[in-house]
Amino acid sequence: MPAVTGLGSGLDIEGLVTGLINAESAQQLALFASRTEKATSLISGFGSISSSLASLQSSLTALENADTFGAVSASSSAATYATVSADPGAAEGSYSLDVTSLAERQS
Repeated sequence: MPAVTGLGSGLDIEGLVTGLINAESAQQLALFASRTEKATSLISGFGSISSSLASLQSSLTALENADTFGAVSASSSAATYATVSADPGAAEGSYSLDVTSLAERQS
């Protein structure tokens, strides 16, 4: 049986076959592109979550140390007249010391 090549019929067999292949594959290519876009979006979202969790973990590291909660500090606004310190059990608050007169040297 002879094969029909389209030479005598005037039909563009190659163009028709190419068109059919493109029509059949267009839907699959669109589906693939859509799934690729969704996967990329998910990966980006997971990256953002991972970054946020790493930042949270870094922030919580200071809370692991019990000294963070019991730490106290003291400072003096006039260190030349009075120095201050705070023991670990000191009550939290703001305290003031009024210097009404300075001691004088005696000989």
